[in-house]
Amino acid sequence: MGVFSQFLSLRERVGGAVFVLLGQAAQSVGSFVTGLVIARAAGQEELGLFALGFSFCFLVTCLGDTLVATPYTYFSSQEGGRQSGILKAGLVGSFLVGLLVCLLIVAAAILGVESLRGLVFTLPLAVIGLVLREFVRRHLYVAGKLTSVLLRDLLSCALQLALIFLLAAADWLSAGTAFLAIGLAALLPVLGFLGWGMFAGQASTSSEIFTWLSRFFGYGHWLVLGTACHVASVQLYPWLALAGGGVRNAGVFAVCMALTNLMNPLLVGLTNYFRPKFMANYRDACSSGFFAYVLRISMLFLAPALLFLIVVAVEGDRLLVAIYGESYREGSSALFYMGFGVVAVALSAPLQLALLAVRAPVTNLIYHAFALLILLLLSAVFWPHLSTTTLGFFYGGVNLAALGVLFFLFLRRVVFR
Repeated sequence: MGVFSQFLSLRERVGGAVFVLLGQAAQSVGSFVTGLVIARAAGQEELGLFALGFSFCFLVTCLGDTLVATPYTYFSSQEGGRQSGILKAGLVGSFLVGLLVCLLIVAAAILGVESLRGLVFTLPLAVIGLVLREFVRRHLYVAGKLTSVLLRDLLSCALQLALIFLLAAADWLSAGTAFLAIGLAALLPVLGFLGWGMFAGQASTSSEIFTWLSRFFGYGHWLVLGTACHVASVQLYPWLALAGGGVRNAGVFAVCMALTNLMNPLLVGLTNYFRPKFMANYRDACSSGFFAYVLRISMLFLAPALLFLIVVAVEGDRLLVAIYGESYREGSSALFYMGFGVVAVALSAPLQLALLAVRAPVTNLIYHAFALLILLLLSAVFWPHLSTTTLGFFYGGVNLAALGVLFFLFLRRVVFR
């Protein structure tokens, strides 16, 4: 009991933000290790199928955040938690978003996307589980129950990895069974809360729930376009790899994406930490002082990204072989080009924070829409030659071009305003 009490008091000693980052890190570790085990135990084709299916998981998470979780956060804090039916509406809305994506999966499989036909019985479980889990996490953040969130994140990660390793040991691991494990691991830690959230408290009429859903979707629909551009600009890559060389090509590119995504927890952590500081500095500093502040903070984002670029440039092939196996060595050229994309993404983060501080959120839509447009144009030009190296070059080039556009917007809205 003493150890548990010390754990519960850890939040007060290290700060709530650390708990949030630890939970995010647990999810990132779970995703990375899952992909690694599939690559090692099931092979490139199954990893490719997993990457294709996971694009729907990414989609439902972003849509759930945009249409339900973010509006719920806004209205819940605005009303001080006194409103009736809002929590139930959030749970129902999350389920409906998940159901919509599940129908999209089934429709795509029926209409001829053969790579999805083997996933139609397990991928929907992962989709529903992830969107509900993410809403529960957001609700607990709003309620200030950060310890509860972290415990659920750690439990979910542990369950997912335990199931993945058991499937691999039994030689049953595939893309389909991996999504079954992800769905169960996402749902089990939040089942108790889901029941409490739907049946506890005052009874809510269907009219109240519908009213809140209308307010959620009305608030969130302005955010959907930017989210759609972001999802497409990131999640088109495995499908382009599939078009360029089949599921094996998608599998090789997936390991390169997994390694570049290792930077995400750090970038997200720095972004969350500096967001309020950017707001405060813009309010208090003069124009030249704010510009200098943005440049200084950009160096903090740039340093780890440059280190990643140096590592993949010098040891990219050995890194792929050591982690994933000899058959993935061919992805080293793609990984090299993608390293430049990581540098561009890292530098774009403080610029986006600065633009949000000056209340220019439309620039975020411009940034993601431009990246998507360039990717689509390059894909159309090089359609017969979408190898992993070509796609890696796309990733680096698209992100550098988008960074250029963002820097122009930064100069116009911040420096020369």
